[in-house]
Amino acid sequence: KLGLSLRELQTMGWSELVNRIVCAQSTMRLCVVKELSALDIVSRVMRKENYFIAMLNKDILRLHVPGFRKYVMMTKTLEWNIYRCVLDSMFDENFRIKSTFTEDPAGLRKHMKFMAAANLAISPFMTVFLLVYFFLGNAEKIYHQPSSVGTRGWSALARWKLREFNELPHIVTHRLNSAYVHAIKYLEQFPSPIVSMFGKFVSFIVG
Repeated sequence: KLGLSLRELQTMGWSELVNRIVCAQSTMRLCVVKELSALDIVSRVMRKENYFIAMLNKDILRLHVPGFRKYVMMTKTLEWNIYRCVLDSMFDENFRIKSTFTEDPAGLRKHMKFMAAANLAISPFMTVFLLVYFFLGNAEKIYHQPSSVGTRGWSALARWKLREFNELPHIVTHRLNSAYVHAIKYLEQFPSPIVSMFGKFVSFIVG
């Protein structure tokens, strides 16, 4: 309906695609209630992510490390579990919040307990897999570029905390990459002797 081939769709920028969808409403009806704007389209695409960002901003999710209330942690595994237990169960096929989600906390609790048991059962295998994956993915880089051991990066929690509502993944990645140099300069004002010693030790070991 947009007159785009698969090749054009794969190479077209997001803003141009949204503009075409908005303009196409002059010849066809996409929404019965009103004409969709670019904001409406992005809000629909980013609905789950917006709820996730709101949960983090309001501290609804308890991400504190057990026994260390000062520290919070967000891993990719934890993020996947939150999506699977909460966000994927929240909406129906029309992207409306299910009544069972808000009216049946016992069902949600049962689902979370099941996922916790499943995670515990596969955790030994996941640990081995992640160690092998990390080694194979980083061994050559560490050997040829020992200085890369101490390279900092945005944590998963930082990426979500710094993300705006309706901000698409490629946009937030570009914004954080632009801020990386300035963030490193700021952190260099507070050097950590332990991290520095560990980096030098690893650099010595790998030659």
